[in-house]
Amino acid sequence: MKITRSQLKEIIKEEISNILNEEDSPSEILGVHDISDSRVLHDAVSRLLSQGGINDDNSMTVERWLSRSIQKETDKEMRAALTALRDDVLRATDRVGRSGQTSYERSRSRRGGYRDKAAAPAPRGRMTTLQSLGIGE
Repeated sequence: MKITRSQLKEIIKEEISNILNEEDSPSEILGVHDISDSRVLHDAVSRLLSQGGINDDNSMTVERWLSRSIQKETDKEMRAALTALRDDVLRATDRVGRSGQTSYERSRSRRGGYRDKAAAPAPRGRMTTLQSLGIGE
């Protein structure tokens, strides 16, 4: 059976629509309609977590919402709170490695090690050959 381009496009549109409609809405999982405000999302996920409402079925969706909110958030304190909450959600569903850390925690610890090893800024002005080799002052 041959499929024309227009038929293929229609099939793809229908499948995309079906997938988008299957995704859980925030109101079904969290009980709130708008999660664009990070504080509302944080409070709703915290409430759900304390009630034991995070499970394997909805944890990936909640994790995705938190990750998107973390990326958009400009307030450092709120960003840190969302990051900690995302780690708590992963722990609640036993999504941790052998080290007991989530994948996000492992990544942060690896990046942190590189930051500690960062070289000191180069002194201003001209350097002598001895100074560039670390000899003398």
